[in-house]
Amino acid sequence: MLDSYSREISYMRISVTDRCNLKCKYCITDDTHFIPHEKVISNSTIVEVVKVAVKMGFRKFRLTGGEPLIRDDIISLISEISTIDGVEDFGLTTNGILLKDKAFALKDAGLGRINIHLDTLSKVRFYNITCGGAIEQVFEGIETAQRAGFVNLKLNCVDSEWNTQKDIDEVHQFASERGLKPRFIRQMSLADGEFWPVDGGKGGKCGSCNRIRISCDGKIYPCLFSEQSYDIRELGIEEAMLAAILEKPESGTVASRNFNTLGG
Repeated sequence: MLDSYSREISYMRISVTDRCNLKCKYCITDDTHFIPHEKVISNSTIVEVVKVAVKMGFRKFRLTGGEPLIRDDIISLISEISTIDGVEDFGLTTNGILLKDKAFALKDAGLGRINIHLDTLSKVRFYNITCGGAIEQVFEGIETAQRAGFVNLKLNCVDSEWNTQKDIDEVHQFASERGLKPRFIRQMSLADGEFWPVDGGKGGKCGSCNRIRISCDGKIYPCLFSEQSYDIRELGIEEAMLAAILEKPESGTVASRNFNTLGG
């Protein structure tokens, strides 16, 4: 379906939780407020959203967070989505901490692709950026995902004030040696409206943006850098989706939330 700027909108990012098992300094802050569990949309609602989206021409779907793998029912959700006729590209973004234990189940459930977050190869710097994360778990997760049969794994590396050019170069080399696809994302600011094209990816390019996003409390956002949202509980799924597409702005501006609400 075309938006008002003749962009074909065919990609939906679905946040299944705003919570995470890490606390990356550029994502979750001390004043972050989390959505109450009772307001988080159910598997059945997410599946219905995908079914409606497919009828409207969506073909690409990605589960995000927060950290999607901390959701207890994530495997069953993936199993349901993967069988929906019309879902052609189905992926998930993760910090990799739980991937070692879930990679084979994710593959068996029908997940197509995985993006894994990795800002540095330094054990100490990783611990500091994530406020306590163990980088060995991410390395084990990457290895297990490859053994499970996932190909074209992508590494998302944020170029931030907490890592260095040496970190970025080492992530690039790490990816090259293991057949992974690195994507480098300059640190963005929702509050200041600062965003840039993703090096190695398609994000951050407003003129060709083909995506909308749904938060884990059921609000559809036409743009990451926008305050606009349309509640599926108030409007219904199709009406909320139509409004988000037709009111999608030409380019992003600012937003007063953290990245854990909708993913990056």
